[in-house]
Amino acid sequence: MKHNVCRIGSAAVCAALCLTLGCSCSVLPPASDQPAAPASSVPTDAHGNPLYNSSRLDDGKLRILYGYDTSGSSCTVLCGGKVLYQSFRSENVNLLQDTVTGETSYWFRTWADPDARCGRRSGLFDKSGSEVMTFEGEQSATIQNGLLVLQESRLVNGEYTPESGHGTCKVIDLATGAALPVPEGAYSCTVCGDKLVFSCYARPEGLDDYDWDTDYRQNSWVVVQEKDGTPVYRADAASAYRLFYDSDTLSDWVELDVATGEETINQILYNTLTGEQYTGFLQVYPGGLASFSTRDCMAF
Repeated sequence: MKHNVCRIGSAAVCAALCLTLGCSCSVLPPASDQPAAPASSVPTDAHGNPLYNSSRLDDGKLRILYGYDTSGSSCTVLCGGKVLYQSFRSENVNLLQDTVTGETSYWFRTWADPDARCGRRSGLFDKSGSEVMTFEGEQSATIQNGLLVLQESRLVNGEYTPESGHGTCKVIDLATGAALPVPEGAYSCTVCGDKLVFSCYARPEGLDDYDWDTDYRQNSWVVVQEKDGTPVYRADAASAYRLFYDSDTLSDWVELDVATGEETINQILYNTLTGEQYTGFLQVYPGGLASFSTRDCMAF
């Protein structure tokens, strides 16, 4: 009874404060005798198993610790509990997780180098911190099904110029270190199963160096080819995009944006394995579902 009176008294005081201060308040429930459950901050896999032991770092996994202050940001690359590298603020460092297998066995770094093309150099490094290979220029990298896909931006002296185009693309088989054939004009690549889907562009001849290509969609095309360079499909006036959402279920599919006019684009869902095409594509959903637009409605 005494306990209940104290709670009622607390409620009265709370109400008085509310009227006096013009604000709202509430009475907390009585403390429980049970200990609070520990907060779960460790990510889990599809089966609910922890991906790592939060109390230990000697698990052989790559991770990055980020630091920020008024001067900018920097990061520290770790493999388990071992420090592999501490970056300078002028560098870009990131882990490369294979988008198909989910494995993270490499990390990538770009840094300033006055002797390299455009004053930048890029490198691939493994879990020991050893340099695997380096490249000239500012490269962005992904690993897709064991293939290292590089896209070099045409950033010159900190600025993009019209004549630089969309950059270049390179694909390297990490198992052998060999560069795979890339079609002329390719600036990006999406790996779909055993097929490579390239977006390509050719700057029109006679266009002044500092003029933008206002008809760039018509000067772009998509090439799908085997790893040995054998072409199997081509779409003109098109660009290809990987399906980032539910990509595991739709690993053989890719989005094609085909220009049908100056301001009109037809989005197509294309299967690189069977050659199936579905026009009016909108987006994908969990479970391998996709939505499409028709003249009268939207189909699922």
